[in-house]
Amino acid sequence: MTFLHLRTTDRAHRFRRSLRFVALFTALAVLATACSSSEVASPDAPDSITQPSTSPSLEADDGGGTTTTEADPASPSSSTSTTTTEPTTTTEPPLLATVSISASGDDANAGGPGAPVASVEQALTRPQPGGTIECEPGVYAPLTLTNIAGLPDQPIRFVGGPGVEFRGFSYDADAGILVQDSSNIEISGMSVSGALWGIYVQNSTGVSIRNNDVFDIGQEAVRIKDGSSNVVIDGNRISDTGRRTQNGVPNGEGIYIGTGTPGGVDLVTNVVISNNIIDGTTDEAIDIKRPATNISIVDNTITNIVTNTSGAIVIHLNNEDSSDPNITIERNVVRDVTRSSEFRDGNCIVAQTTVRIVNNVLHNCQHRGIYLRAPNGLATILHNTFLNTGSIGAIVDEGLGMQMIAENNLGVSGEDNLQASASTFVAPEQGDYRVAPSVGGDVGSARSLGVVDDFLGSTRSTTGTVTYGAIEQT
Repeated sequence: MTFLHLRTTDRAHRFRRSLRFVALFTALAVLATACSSSEVASPDAPDSITQPSTSPSLEADDGGGTTTTEADPASPSSSTSTTTTEPTTTTEPPLLATVSISASGDDANAGGPGAPVASVEQALTRPQPGGTIECEPGVYAPLTLTNIAGLPDQPIRFVGGPGVEFRGFSYDADAGILVQDSSNIEISGMSVSGALWGIYVQNSTGVSIRNNDVFDIGQEAVRIKDGSSNVVIDGNRISDTGRRTQNGVPNGEGIYIGTGTPGGVDLVTNVVISNNIIDGTTDEAIDIKRPATNISIVDNTITNIVTNTSGAIVIHLNNEDSSDPNITIERNVVRDVTRSSEFRDGNCIVAQTTVRIVNNVLHNCQHRGIYLRAPNGLATILHNTFLNTGSIGAIVDEGLGMQMIAENNLGVSGEDNLQASASTFVAPEQGDYRVAPSVGGDVGSARSLGVVDDFLGSTRSTTGTVTYGAIEQT
């Protein structure tokens, strides 16, 4: 298997030396007042790309930094005669809207379609502001992007497609794609596998992670940490995490935000987690650590989760902090959640801080649908659908002091909610959680709470009565 090794070589240096030689040859010819019609020989072809002998270190700059190749213009020639000559100059390749990179490319190429470069370093010298670096099909070694800066309205895009895979060398080291100290970058259409982490973002802002396939990962599929902000994780497929075992136990989250240390030093903020399909993780599908703020978890489908801690979606924030971190969990499907051992919990959602939980479908949770475990804060739980949510209960408050508003939920006992069973729904095992026609108006007598839409995006009435649960009865 051939990997594209994304590290700087000495090709650019040899190319510049060749250009200087051409300029010097021309200048000497002019001084001798002799014109030569022979062509100057082309520079030597660059060496082939070789596979690295060892796995690159996570902390090492893996060649992702911007490297600009400057061409030195030749000095203008002079003569005692009245004839003047123009200086010989060399120019950089033109900036391109789309730069192609390929395992079979050549850094001496222009970089456009049909003439791909071979390294990210060269690719980063070619795009226009807001340009795209497009990876051609192939298996690539882990990629590190350091100090890459797009503009807020003109991000630098790294785009793949079918057959583009960044593959690590070991479940014990490296990230398939590492972004650090960078801003305004989009990564899309990549497959990432075989590394300790899938896509890892450190101390960066304005990062979009869209429509990637992250699978077969040692630990977490997507990791956001070190004060990163304004991150969008949208439309990705995440599966089969936790390949690296600790004491024989797999442990791998799907999406991990922040740092799980008691000091609360990692101020990750403004993260949208949307439209992802997360399947087969060996711990939380989505884990939010202290003290992250402004987090939206919306429109995700989460299935077949085996928890090594406590739940599929877990908000692990400072229990002592009574401030509102502005976290929303809305319009997600969470189903088939079990625990890894008798000492763990298999819950769908666990909250340890103020949170808004609205219009979700929670199905087949081994222990609890929603588990509240904080000494303060407020959980607002509205219009959720629960089915077979475990041996302990649909909504369980551990009694530590957290307040709760729980109304208009379907599949929950108690005032302002309504019980349900499998026969209440059209075909829940096939994912159809609409209320069955035979049930009819029995679920449509809840008072409006100002939740203007439902799980499917249909508009709810803001006056009169509405349907219990996540899906409005039509």
